[in-house]
Amino acid sequence: GGVGKTTLVKEIQKQAKEMKMFDDVAMAVVSQTPTITKIQDEIAGWLGVKKLPDTDESARASFLWERIKEKQRVLVILDDLWGRIKLSEVGIPYGKDHRGCNILLTSRSRVVCNQMNANKIVEVGTLTNEESWSRFREVAGPEVDNLQINPTAREVADGCGGFPLAL
Repeated sequence: GGVGKTTLVKEIQKQAKEMKMFDDVAMAVVSQTPTITKIQDEIAGWLGVKKLPDTDESARASFLWERIKEKQRVLVILDDLWGRIKLSEVGIPYGKDHRGCNILLTSRSRVVCNQMNANKIVEVGTLTNEESWSRFREVAGPEVDNLQINPTAREVADGCGGFPLAL
């Protein structure tokens, strides 16, 4: 946690929309204790669905499934997965059911990515000391180069352990 996975996927979402790479881009935070209806509601919101049917999860999943299949190219971002979830239970068509539906997920665990049958895993690591200092200077400003402040500023930057969000 803290290396910037969520920040990265939000930027990917923004750029994918701006560049019109997909007909629709939806995102949902899954979290450590996932709630299928919450995930469905978040995805539906991004797809312009005002309200999903007030029925059971499977009827909502069917509705979402059909809505996503209406689009030729869709990106669904699932952020912060802690365990495997069944995409069909959420209502996300994938693979042979919808070749144009791309799924991007973030997780702290390579095991979870493998459980989700990820095609490609990109590890996001911490920053090097040099990158950390550069980021710290960018945020704190040129004052940190002052001879009196610099040693303390470098200690603070080092104490952040290369985590972008801490910087």
